[in-house]
Amino acid sequence: MRSFYTIASYIFLALTLAFILFPIYVLIITSFKPFTEAFSYPPTLWPRNLTLEAYFKVFTHWGFTSYLINSLVITVSSVLLSVIVGIPMAYCLASIKVGKNWNENIAFFILSLRLLPPIVGILPLYVIYSHLKLIDTYPGLILAYTAFNLPFIVWILRGFILELPREIEESAVVDGASVFQIMIKIIVPLTYPAIIATAILSFLLTWNEFTTAVFLTAQYRKTLPILISSFIGDLQFYWNDMCAATVLSIIPAIIAVLLTQRQLVRGLTLGAVKG
Repeated sequence: MRSFYTIASYIFLALTLAFILFPIYVLIITSFKPFTEAFSYPPTLWPRNLTLEAYFKVFTHWGFTSYLINSLVITVSSVLLSVIVGIPMAYCLASIKVGKNWNENIAFFILSLRLLPPIVGILPLYVIYSHLKLIDTYPGLILAYTAFNLPFIVWILRGFILELPREIEESAVVDGASVFQIMIKIIVPLTYPAIIATAILSFLLTWNEFTTAVFLTAQYRKTLPILISSFIGDLQFYWNDMCAATVLSIIPAIIAVLLTQRQLVRGLTLGAVKG
């Protein structure tokens, strides 16, 4: 009976994995199809004529490189700025008590800002950016994404810092360490996996963000999600080009996750087990 349940569980996991990976398989296969075959019915699960036409067209006709550079500059800069600002904020909310329950109230308020959909703040932000000449600029998009990522980073890092033993900070205070020294030399090294995990999650959120980029860009600072959406026109759909651009846009995110895989797993599991 036990072997039956084991076999059934493996079959279920295999079917679930196939269900999850099948759209990715279709995406990759379609990117290697010619334009006409991408619209063939019934659809083919393997291209009759493998071609790199869509990939060449993405670079030569659609200007993929400029969109990629914009996404990399904006995403990396906003994540770095969010982490640099978020660590002191999270440490203050976790370690410095401000009245009765004020820390919890402030933390909940910060989280509530992240729960709001970005479209709520886009219109007033657009008006402000128009007056400040920040539309379609790197600083404008970086600041906007930093504002959206900061509540998420502060909330997550605060939870990790609260899991650290208070005795460590108290010992550092006895040894004469300042608040800044405690944060840099103790808190940051101990929560380094958590910092990497939140940074990667913020990277993925920013990398895939569409709404903010649509409203705050005009021509020169458009990101990859905007490029991918432009393949669907009023009169014609460029399915193979869209799939090729999507495959290429996934690669940087996969590389970022693979390079930080160990820290990411440690950060996501940090504090899960006490004692």
